[in-house]
Amino acid sequence: MARKSPFALCFGALLAAGPAFGLGTFIGPDGSTVPIDQARTLFVRGPDSVRIVTQVHYQGTPGKLLWILAIPNFNNPADDGVVVETLAQAALDELDGLTYPRLEGACDGTANGQSSDAFQRDAWGPAPNMALPARSFPVPEIEMGRLATYAGDIGVTIDEPAQAVIDAMVDQNFMLVTLRIDTTELGVNRVDPIVSIRYPLEAGDALRVALFPSNTAVAGDNSDFVWWTLGNQRMRSNLTTNELDFETVHFVTNAETNYVEALDQAVAARQTQMFITEYAQGIDGNFTEASLEGVRQGASFLTRMRARLGGPALRANAIVSLRDDGQAAYENTHQVQGFMCGGNMPDPDMGVAQPDMGGPAADMGGEVTPDMTVITRDGGAGADMASGGGGGGDDGCAVALGGGGSAGLLLALCGLPLLRRRRRRL
Repeated sequence: MARKSPFALCFGALLAAGPAFGLGTFIGPDGSTVPIDQARTLFVRGPDSVRIVTQVHYQGTPGKLLWILAIPNFNNPADDGVVVETLAQAALDELDGLTYPRLEGACDGTANGQSSDAFQRDAWGPAPNMALPARSFPVPEIEMGRLATYAGDIGVTIDEPAQAVIDAMVDQNFMLVTLRIDTTELGVNRVDPIVSIRYPLEAGDALRVALFPSNTAVAGDNSDFVWWTLGNQRMRSNLTTNELDFETVHFVTNAETNYVEALDQAVAARQTQMFITEYAQGIDGNFTEASLEGVRQGASFLTRMRARLGGPALRANAIVSLRDDGQAAYENTHQVQGFMCGGNMPDPDMGVAQPDMGGPAADMGGEVTPDMTVITRDGGAGADMASGGGGGGDDGCAVALGGGGSAGLLLALCGLPLLRRRRRRL
């Protein structure tokens, strides 16, 4: 049984003083965490193992970083089959090119030639040319202080808030994988690092994903995750997983749409505790990128999901799970209302009513946290408020962590449409 440190006991209070937590955390030399802007992750479900490949874009240009990720605990990682390596960025770029939403304009159902691509990010990279120095720390070694000692030896301080997150991970029986980033050694001032972690997992076991320890900048915005799954079926999360209602999407210029704003408005109905399925198809033939084909493990179905989780949602869902969801295909090309159809400007409020974020938590099947943040659990009244297929979640939240006094404000902000617009990449 893992011990509960004083840091873990005051975990919620420590989180209140800083940003929320998401997949993977970066710790700088002074102990402060470095915010992550966006992340994209591939999950490959094999017959007796799972591979997680993730790439992140962090803020700023710190010279040294310790990247920490959590996976289920193995007391002897090397002997038990835990493998930490890297994957070519081209593998994730190919997945992106196959699956990102493609929007075509139409007026009264007739295509007008307008088009826009809903990229998560205009460009990723540069990625390191080689695998980053990696080291795994199972629970017994963390409890003996070896992670903290290692961090100090490479010039990185694990401060009390970071240690609190580590202790909370240990309490959930997760071990930690660390990667060292030194931009001087890499010869660049910053990178978008990639790591590939494979570990044993029986076919019938749930794929549990730790959304912490991590630091994601969410003040004034939602964290942005794209998740791909490769398996024998379409996949979904235990959180509500639906398709987007494209009646809420339209062109705002000849080459831009309000896709991200519509996505944020859809997930706001579930206080952002939701994934949007953007693509689901059987795999026809081989991937072009050899490294991607090499990690496929016989998978026959590819799914893309996107989440825009706010701070309170991240804290309330520290661990989520992925599961099979049938064979239904879902295309990523959609016809939407064109710009200036009939010479009329589109309605700036998208013609969609703002979700009612007020009212008692009981009306939404949820609860009010001590900081007055309303968090709806899956299966509540809000589970079906977003349209499309996929269905609501039924696992609930694995871990509920307390938020800060500002969490209620962040939650309210999640209901407001963002003003920025995605430009079409040429």
